[in-house]
Amino acid sequence: MAQDTTVTVIEDSQEASRPLTREQTSKAVRALLKHIATKQQEKAERADKHSLIRSQRGGSGDEAAEEDDIFVWLILSTKKHIQDSKSLKPNKIAVPHPLFASPSVRICLITADPQRAFKNIVADEAFPASLRACITRVVSISKLRTKFKAYESRRQLQREHDVFLVDDRVFPMLPKVLGKTFYKTSAKRPIPISMSGNRGKRASAKRGETSSSGSEALANGILRALSSAPLNLAPSTSTAIRVARASWAEEKVTDNVLAVVDGMAAKYVPQGWKSIRSLHIKGPKTTGLPLWLADQLWVDEADVVEDPAPKEKADGEEDKSKRRKRGRRRKATGRGEYDPSTKSSIPAKRPRSSAADDGFDDELELDVILKQHGHKFKKQKKSAVAAFDDDDEDAADKGKVNSRGKNMDRKAPAVKAVEKAVEQAVEQAIEQAFDQQPTATTAVAAAAAA
Repeated sequence: MAQDTTVTVIEDSQEASRPLTREQTSKAVRALLKHIATKQQEKAERADKHSLIRSQRGGSGDEAAEEDDIFVWLILSTKKHIQDSKSLKPNKIAVPHPLFASPSVRICLITADPQRAFKNIVADEAFPASLRACITRVVSISKLRTKFKAYESRRQLQREHDVFLVDDRVFPMLPKVLGKTFYKTSAKRPIPISMSGNRGKRASAKRGETSSSGSEALANGILRALSSAPLNLAPSTSTAIRVARASWAEEKVTDNVLAVVDGMAAKYVPQGWKSIRSLHIKGPKTTGLPLWLADQLWVDEADVVEDPAPKEKADGEEDKSKRRKRGRRRKATGRGEYDPSTKSSIPAKRPRSSAADDGFDDELELDVILKQHGHKFKKQKKSAVAAFDDDDEDAADKGKVNSRGKNMDRKAPAVKAVEKAVEQAVEQAIEQAFDQQPTATTAVAAAAAA
């Protein structure tokens, strides 16, 4: 009687310190279960043939429902990382309603050597018969290395069982033996339990003997693992935990959700509820339904950093990026200084008053015009070289060129003659422009025609 009173007082104190109320949790669980049931009904109506195939294979409806059951997940988000390193060893949080309480659950025991000793313990009369019926395979770590070395054999082993329980002494060897087949997701990662007992029990196990205490110890370790929710922690701010099944009643799901939340806040989250940012529940293919959201996004006031005040620019100070862009623009175009009054660096066009004023007395403007039309001279040069190559090929076909060396000797002076003719034409056009003083367009046209 005193023990029941103590348990009641502990539960009341947890509810008093928990910001999440039971009414809010029940409301969210009810909405999630209703949504999952609706989606499952629509899926069954679209694919009735799956249920027919399942009935032809045999088995009761409870087993089929257990196999195709949907888990309910709790998503816990924190303000900081729960831990700094990733661990493949799952933790356990006790829940009032076990996830694998069905008699049809399939358990695989991975033990230390020798394998026969643990098989004798499971076959002992002191071992619970209901639990013995759920254990479908007992395999040692050495047999696991040799018999299940192939990738397909490991995949088949994973499909044939629902829960994998491993001796904590050989647990560090499993990631290398099982590989990504088991550790890619957290659905069927092996859960470590204690199978060693004390030294006397280990000695009797090596001799192949069994004892009632050893059978009870192994059975209790298996039952504790089955009645807990596995928790896989990683260096992140989000943690997903399987807490219940969608086929359960609303009260059972609510009890498990609150138990996992209390266990996480008390043991695994630093600073408890102060570090929790949000709580959501969801199905495997549904959106997270919020249970609780924190008012503050930080843990301590020291984590809050104010934004630095923008620097005030002094009078007449100009943005450096704008000055660099303007300098590059002037350098590329060859234009003059920037005039703030006209907002342009291009010189204004002067009115045509006399013939002397229209001359090319501004060398900078003439250079800009020649640069703009320089591609025309390059095109003429390229066409002249191409025409010479064509003539040279025709001559080679007719036998006028005896060797490749002579051909190149003839080609080099011809190219130089073309380049020299183009340069002379440009100089002549510029001289005519200064003598006759035509407009800029007429001078460029005369140079291009030459």
